[in-house]
Amino acid sequence: MASTHGGERRRRITGVTALTAAGLLLWPGTAHAVDVTTTPTEARQGDAVRLEFSVPEERAGTKTNQIEVRLPADAPIAEVYPMSVNGWAPRISSRTLDKPVAGIHSSGVSTVTTAVTWVRVGESDPGPARLALSMGPMPQAERLT
Repeated sequence: MASTHGGERRRRITGVTALTAAGLLLWPGTAHAVDVTTTPTEARQGDAVRLEFSVPEERAGTKTNQIEVRLPADAPIAEVYPMSVNGWAPRISSRTLDKPVAGIHSSGVSTVTTAVTWVRVGESDPGPARLALSMGPMPQAERLT
C-alpha cells in the first residue's frame, strides 16, 4: 500500500482480512486462515462495509461444520449483520459496552457483536463457504486485527 499523508492515511483501515486471521475457524482439524480470502480488503473509517469470507474445504471429502469470526474488542463495531447463506445458520455473541458507540441506525449502541459463528445446517452449496457480514460504521482505527 502506498503511503499517504495526514488525514487520508488515518481514514483508511487496511487489512480487514485480519478479521479472518483473528477469527477462529473450526474444521474437523484446525483451518489455516491463510487459505481464507476476504473481499474487500480495505474499508473507510466511518463507512459501512459488506465483507465476504470465502472459506475452502480443508480436505477433499470433508465438510466444514462451523466457522467463527471474532471481532476486535478494542475497536467495537456498532452494527454487525450476518447475511443469509443457504445451508448455514449464524449465531451472534455480544457484549455490553461501558460507553455506547455511534451506529448507522442509532446515535448510541451499547450492545455490540463480539463474534459471529456460522453452523452448517442441512445441505449447503458445493465448494467454498461464502459467508458475509454487513457492518458499520467502521471504527476510528488504522488497522483491525
